[in-house]
Amino acid sequence: MVPSRGSDLIAKYKELHAEAGKVAQLINARQYAEAEKALNFGTPYNTASKAVGAAILKLKKMV
Repeated sequence: MVPSRGSDLIAKYKELHAEAGKVAQLINARQYAEAEKALNFGTPYNTASKAVGAAILKLKKMV
């Protein structure tokens, strides 16, 4: 089966959503400093966020 044009974006979005959930858990636990650190450059959240942006640009070029 050939993957759909948006399948990469969907996969990257799922990764971002999982990382955002981890940040939300820190916020809900009132671990604000840790939550802020989790958003920094080079963190899994930041990497996932950039991957979504790249996947969007890739999809735009395909259509």
